[in-house]
Amino acid sequence: MDFATIGGLVVAVGLILAAILMDSSLGIFISIPSIAIVVGGTIGVLFVAYPGAQVLGAMKAGKT
Repeated sequence: MDFATIGGLVVAVGLILAAILMDSSLGIFISIPSIAIVVGGTIGVLFVAYPGAQVLGAMKAGKT
């Protein structure tokens, strides 16, 4: 990964957080049920789109 990519991501996330924190707290932008729906839905779609062994193998490879 290029240094410019990492730098760009850091700057972008920093500016987004700065803009959020200027007018309100970060807590109102975090919704646990929404996170559960997105993460659970993503995992569910992975198991529908790919064989189970392949999904589990990818998760195992991602852990290392």
